[in-house]
Amino acid sequence: MSDKEKDEPFINLEDQAKMKLLNALVGTQRSLSASQRKAAYVSIQQQIGLGERQVKFQWRQLLNYAAVMAISLGLSWWVWSQYGNQVQATPEFAQVIAPAGQTAEILLPDGSKVVLNASSRLTYPTSFNSKIRSVSLEGEGYFTIAKNKDKPFVVSTDVYDVRVTGTQFNLSAYQGEPYTTVLVEGEVYVDWEAAGKSLKLNPGQVAVWSPEDKNLIKQEVKTELYTNWQEGVIQFRDEKMVKVARYMERWYNVEVVFERETAKALRINGTLLKNKPVDQILAVMKLTGQIDYTIHYYEETKTVITIK
Repeated sequence: MSDKEKDEPFINLEDQAKMKLLNALVGTQRSLSASQRKAAYVSIQQQIGLGERQVKFQWRQLLNYAAVMAISLGLSWWVWSQYGNQVQATPEFAQVIAPAGQTAEILLPDGSKVVLNASSRLTYPTSFNSKIRSVSLEGEGYFTIAKNKDKPFVVSTDVYDVRVTGTQFNLSAYQGEPYTTVLVEGEVYVDWEAAGKSLKLNPGQVAVWSPEDKNLIKQEVKTELYTNWQEGVIQFRDEKMVKVARYMERWYNVEVVFERETAKALRINGTLLKNKPVDQILAVMKLTGQIDYTIHYYEETKTVITIK
């Protein structure tokens, strides 16, 4: 066999089908150590009958793609659960996505409840068979966790984990924005493993991780300012217009652009109401002298709002 043929081992439909199982491992693999990756390679080899060199080759290729399969046969969850635990079962997992302009409610296998905000994704196993009830979040969710002191509940983001046994909290983890965990009742621990830092929160406190200064701090807050989105209300207190714009994009499924960079720094006080059209919200802002704007409607594409 030529060197070229060795570098192209996936030439039939059966092998291609097998390798689809690896797609969901892409995000997990980025956070594993060398020893954990080695164990993952061996496991995959045993489960789907591929040699370690083939697995490594395809994994490197997969990392070049931006998209990951929405649903797998549970293999990535098995690897994720290998942080020192010997798990016999390989539970399947599911994903729920709340697209822009919508929210979603999920009842987890243990009775816990999650409300997803717009432009969010929750990944969870169809059964909690390991010692830890683990889920992952991209975006924002309000969690009401069923109490189980013997089986902690962990919500993972790409920056930190939130660890609880039974409580209510709001977690916001949108890419490029501050990550916030606000505790409503009970207690939670925010574990930032990369920095070796862990914060314990009491009700009325928020843990904030900023993408600018890469720091995790704790503050006292009014929890309703972070949780009222479930009721269709978002309140802004001296907030930059660029942050308000991000909320508009997610809630109303629109695109917001800025005519001037200085407009992004405009300070906004007010309230977004989900049941009100976005043009009414903008009209109120304009009347208060906070902004000026134009709206362009395009067929079969997003509405584009230009902030002046």
